[in-house]
Amino acid sequence: MEPDPTHNGMDAVEQYLAENDRTSDDHVQAALLQFRSQLAAREAVPPNTDHSLQEVWTRIETRDGKSDPSMRATSHSRYRNIAINGALAATIGLLAWFGVKQSRIATLEPVKEPQRYSTTRGQQVTIRLADGTSVLLGNASELLVSPSFNGRDREVTVQGQAYFTVVNNTTLPFTVRVGNSVTRVLGTEFSVRKYAEDSATTVFVAAGKVSTGTVSVGATRAIETSVAVLTAGDLAQIDQHGALQIGRIRRPDATLAWTRGTLVFDNAPLRSVIPALERFYDLDIMVTDSALLGRTITTEVTGESASSAMRFLATVLNVGVTQNGKSFTLHRLPPG
Repeated sequence: MEPDPTHNGMDAVEQYLAENDRTSDDHVQAALLQFRSQLAAREAVPPNTDHSLQEVWTRIETRDGKSDPSMRATSHSRYRNIAINGALAATIGLLAWFGVKQSRIATLEPVKEPQRYSTTRGQQVTIRLADGTSVLLGNASELLVSPSFNGRDREVTVQGQAYFTVVNNTTLPFTVRVGNSVTRVLGTEFSVRKYAEDSATTVFVAAGKVSTGTVSVGATRAIETSVAVLTAGDLAQIDQHGALQIGRIRRPDATLAWTRGTLVFDNAPLRSVIPALERFYDLDIMVTDSALLGRTITTEVTGESASSAMRFLATVLNVGVTQNGKSFTLHRLPPG
């Protein structure tokens, strides 16, 4: 339906969005562009249209993630969704198109990049975030901190492994994205893990309570599904297809042994032991016979040197080991 030029600017925006079903950010943007296009074609711009759009921008700018009473007073929920969905790019573009002065647009801050922390193989670091939350970042891992952390959100992304001791904040939940999962907490202690070789993302709760679920990418936004609440001692695994499984851990100390500088393997296949040892010691480990990768191991690795750990591993597997600097090769022993 074409806009009614007899309406004022705000009424015209509300009228158009109410009569044209637009629910996603992309749809809102398209609707507003189409709305202004129709006005331009008819040379009928309702009074105060530019001012009304500037008001939209101001409300979004001042919301800072919090509820704005003046938005609740608006008559149409479609218009309210403009601010709720944060159609920031669309609003900026419309303001420029509608002839808003360059000085007004120049007040916008440039897009900030997330703050990045990373570790190499053989390295773990403890990071203190702006809200006081402590993060122990595991070997060969990366932590990305939202540029608006402790302002509009408390969101981080992990690649690898990390242990969080989260400071309580009932008004601003702490969000961790790792693999295809998202975990939200108020204040608790938990670990997350997803390395390249892992078939599933793992979330383990040491204290308190968290909600975790899978994330899939829809046509216009990420969709969270299969959300579950975990309590202390629960371990959730989310596979690459988004299937969520929850179990209880008999030995939490073993699950979190890596935070104390110890690796615990409980009937673990060699194919999963090798990358863990490579990250822990900064090694390169090769196997001459792929059949060895299915062999299982139950042991703990603590303070011994890399060469001692590799010799012990070879003894347990009843294989030979050769060393060349930081590279080790496991091979079958000759018969006899």
